Amino acid sequence: MTVSNDIPIITDLNINQSIDEDSTVVININDLVIEDDNRFPEDFILTIGDGDNYSLNENKIIPSQDFNGVLNIPLTVFDGNDESEVFTFELSINPVNDAPEIVEYTGSTTILKNGSLDISISDFIVSDVDNDISDFSLSVFEGENYKVEGSRVSPDLNFLGLIEVLVTVDDGMLNSPELLLSFEVIEVLSLENEIQDRFTIYPNPTSGKVVIDGLSSILNVDLYQLSGIREQQDFDRKKDGTIEISLHNRSEGVYFILIQTEEGIISKRVIKVHNKR
Repeated sequence: MTVSNDIPIITDLNINQSIDEDSTVVININDLVIEDDNRFPEDFILTIGDGDNYSLNENKIIPSQDFNGVLNIPLTVFDGNDESEVFTFELSINPVNDAPEIVEYTGSTTILKNGSLDISISDFIVSDVDNDISDFSLSVFEGENYKVEGSRVSPDLNFLGLIEVLVTVDDGMLNSPELLLSFEVIEVLSLENEIQDRFTIYPNPTSGKVVIDGLSSILNVDLYQLSGIREQQDFDRKKDGTIEISLHNRSEGVYFILIQTEEGIISKRVIKVHNKR
């Protein structure tokens, strides 16, 4: 007499069906609820299928890094004779906030003697899968030879040399690892006639942009108020070697343009005047 075998049916799982982001879960044959006429679990073999947004290491399910949502994981069992139909295990991945990480500081690394520097969150490239730059706040910590007010760094009176400033970025829940920035506090001296004769800045006074012409080894250009406070400023390097700086959105007054070259640092005063048009 031939005895027919019942095809096994997976009806449920006795495991937690929700885990946090970047966690893993292991499914064992004992975790399954199965309808069948064979001995359980001795006669059964579990198979976990591939799918989107996860990988497998034997019976361990590893969600993709930073993934949150629902994983649909196909499961089957074999009882020695027949294989069950696919049971789709829905595993919910709960979102977890990740700490931001400062990738790079892109702002100025020089401060004028008896001046100050405003460090802005826009000076940083920050990596954070959960947030964008509008969610970040910057913390600047006091240290040796300088003081901090908000995010403005002011070296001690008459100090010259190197200061090291500790900063972190906060996404509203978690802080980034600390980053140590180095700034050189410099004194701008009068230009030698030989260097002055090499370049021109025009027009000066200006109601809009100024052009630096005649210096081929410019590494960086910074704009400072007369008080020594650095202005956030980009410069445009033209194909002909000139540098253009826009003062269109600046208030009328006197500014320092600090030019870093391979030979040293050059300072030049420019005057912003009202645009009569």
